[in-house]
Amino acid sequence: MYNPLNVELPQGYTVFASYGRRTPEIAVELYWQGKVLATALMEVEIQSFNPADDPEVETAYANARAFARRCAVIHATLREQLGDGGLHDAQVGMALSWCYRAAEDDGDRLEIEVHRGAELLLLKNYPLPPAVHDFDARREDVAALTRTALQPVLDDWQRLCGGNTAFPGTFAAVMRTVTLPNLDDDAWHLGPASRQCLPEFVYRLCLQPGGVRGIHAVPWPEAPDEACLLFFGDLCERRLYLHIDGSSNTWEKCRDNPQSWEACISDEREKNGLLQVFAEVFQLEQQDSKDGESSGVLRYRRRQGEETA
Repeated sequence: MYNPLNVELPQGYTVFASYGRRTPEIAVELYWQGKVLATALMEVEIQSFNPADDPEVETAYANARAFARRCAVIHATLREQLGDGGLHDAQVGMALSWCYRAAEDDGDRLEIEVHRGAELLLLKNYPLPPAVHDFDARREDVAALTRTALQPVLDDWQRLCGGNTAFPGTFAAVMRTVTLPNLDDDAWHLGPASRQCLPEFVYRLCLQPGGVRGIHAVPWPEAPDEACLLFFGDLCERRLYLHIDGSSNTWEKCRDNPQSWEACISDEREKNGLLQVFAEVFQLEQQDSKDGESSGVLRYRRRQGEETA
């Protein structure tokens, strides 16, 4: 059961904590305007038979309060510098959207996307000060550290608004290193939405650590018209959920999972065409399935001796 944590936070932020005696650990949830902003776990090294009197429990709660304060200040500083709705330049038609990821296993970061109209120009992660911080460690000006960490973001934004849309990491720069087949070729059986969205999706995949090292195409036994493509990198994976629906043809990001997308495709041939395009772009080859012939799982792995695109 989560209970309010007694800590002073900027207006609009609330925090709740729950102590799990079995684990033991303290789970913390920080909210911004009623929506979950960040979560963290504070481990407790129990040193006595009565956890309620154990000093390590109070230390963990102190660390939980420090996490809530730091996280709220970092987020408030991001909002101050970038705005709740991101940055906009109406003169050149550019818009920057952002998302704060705190207490992540691969580091606290700011995720940004910059579009010019419907065209994606830049997708990039920028490191931020860690929200998890021992309460008795050296005190830091977290707001100042966050503003310093934001300077590369603002620099890139100015470069894009100034017309430089091909510096390292941009869509233009990355896709110059990728060889896409002719998506209009009827041999791929791709619908109009797939042909339009594939270059942007490939760009996103290229930004994974290590690119794409393999793909699993997993059918849903309960839904024969559904499938999921799992794209494996060095440290993470992306998912593309395919819905065979001849009446619709759309690609969109999943609302509750930024690493996942959903696509409506016309038929099984289009699914196979997508797999073949991905295999060609990332130099993958199909392998024998380890799941049995009846599973329907298709596995692709990087060809031996090949480097990722």
